[in-house]
Amino acid sequence: MNQISLISSTLNNPFFVEDTRTIVNAAYQKGFIVNVFFEEDVSKVSLYKTVFS
Repeated sequence: MNQISLISSTLNNPFFVEDTRTIVNAAYQKGFIVNVFFEEDVSKVSLYKTVFS
């Protein structure tokens, strides 16, 4: 399975929303599944453990 994990901060800025959408759509077109994680309310260590486990 081809899988990508994308870690992002909040999507309050329209620039980041469009970038995230572009990344996800391009990855899907290449056959990848994308998991998007937001680091707003969680520690980076906890987030990285979740993503890389």
